[in-house]
Amino acid sequence: MPQEASSGVYEMNDDPLPMVKNLVDYLYTLDYNENLRTLNQECPSPISGLQVHARMFALADKYDIKALQVLSSEKYSNMLESSSIGSEFLGSIPDVYTLTPPSVKALRDKVARFARINLENYLQDPSSREVYKRIAIDVPDFLQDLLDLYIMNPLTGFCYRFRFLDLIKPFTPLLPEVAAPETKVPFNQKLMWTGLTLLIFLVMSQMPLYGIVSSDTSDPLYWLRMMLASNRGTLMELGITPIISSGMVFQLLAGTHLIDVNLDLKTDRELYQTAQKLFAIILSFGQACVYVLTGLYGQPSDLGAGICVLLIVQLVVAGLVVILLDELLQKGYGLGSGISLFIATNICESIVWKAFSPTTINTGRGPEFEGAIIALFHLLLTWPDKQRALREAFYRQNLPNVMNLLATLLVFAAVIYLQGFRVEIPVKSSRQRGMRGSYPVRLFYTSNMPIMLQSALCSNIFLISQMLYSRFSDNILVKLLGVWEPREGSAQLYASSGIATTCPLL
Repeated sequence: MPQEASSGVYEMNDDPLPMVKNLVDYLYTLDYNENLRTLNQECPSPISGLQVHARMFALADKYDIKALQVLSSEKYSNMLESSSIGSEFLGSIPDVYTLTPPSVKALRDKVARFARINLENYLQDPSSREVYKRIAIDVPDFLQDLLDLYIMNPLTGFCYRFRFLDLIKPFTPLLPEVAAPETKVPFNQKLMWTGLTLLIFLVMSQMPLYGIVSSDTSDPLYWLRMMLASNRGTLMELGITPIISSGMVFQLLAGTHLIDVNLDLKTDRELYQTAQKLFAIILSFGQACVYVLTGLYGQPSDLGAGICVLLIVQLVVAGLVVILLDELLQKGYGLGSGISLFIATNICESIVWKAFSPTTINTGRGPEFEGAIIALFHLLLTWPDKQRALREAFYRQNLPNVMNLLATLLVFAAVIYLQGFRVEIPVKSSRQRGMRGSYPVRLFYTSNMPIMLQSALCSNIFLISQMLYSRFSDNILVKLLGVWEPREGSAQLYASSGIATTCPLL
């Protein structure tokens, strides 16, 4: 439609008048009427709300009105959830498949997935079965899409009433949930909630676990603590590992269709999020048991059953608090994502502490300040040879130095610059001849997600491998997973061979 696109005038003589009125209403009010009795006064026939939404979607696609496409698609999905009449759903299928081209898959995919789950139930009604027979003849594309879904996910057809997500329903009222805001949260309140979230996180990062006898054993997550926003021996021992691991597992299951979920449906979306939360809590409990029972805080026989249970409860409750804090920010009460915020806070806290820490450490050459900046001024004031003092402050070993701090600031500057770098990809419209444009793609499109996924995966490998090796060091399979040995002058264990060595660490 090059002429219509350039002039802004649309010739709509072939479109039903009620749908044209709906389009005009949308252009003025950003909404439209879904309660239409008929499309043609001369030949009155009932039209359902699903058909109205399908035809509005087709109209939006015809005239390339993207926002109306999104609105009508959402309205169609929401009505699918609340509609219990199979004939209404089946009656909308011809509108979905005949009024839009095959390349437009938004509504077609929703219809096929919904039919995949509910069609067997609808066909028990004789009238719906007759409608389905006519559709099978008139709309072969629908049968093709349905067949593709059966091939990709054959098990759902045998037991559609007992989907994996349906098993989560009994747990929904038992799990705590942050209610979504009913109105837009003001910026000042977002700052307040974000600050409160960070305060709770920092307090938990410094509050030690009650009942620890000893923490001198090797730390299996030593190299990953910063990326996992965790702190050993505190309530934040587990960090964000359960959240990331749970999200990674469920995205893999949904992406490979091992679980049947339609994220366009509100009910499925809520069950999917509840399943992620439940699995994160289970992971927190499992990791807490491994930490306590394998002697990370002291031998269980020395701790006693009561202290072991208390430690596990502390870790699980702390993990649940982190899950709810992340949900609080994701629901729109705060700024950004909770996971990214916790990681950034943990890293910034570490940088500030290592730059300005007043703690003194005896390294064999006398007491030295841990903080790089504090050490710089101390060396300049106390050493007579200023050049040697500068060299020591910039390049000292085994403690933070000024060169470490400058390298960190340089990396920060490079990341901030590259974060705003975009590549413009030229695109052209397949409907409007001559219409060209560009689509910007950020160089860091995936942000820090690959690093977080890698850290979560490596943390689980390190934890399981080191704990198994401490108990079954002669087992071949355990050695294949990882062989752990201490380095000279340190009690910290390092993977010398096995799968654990394949995880890249700095």
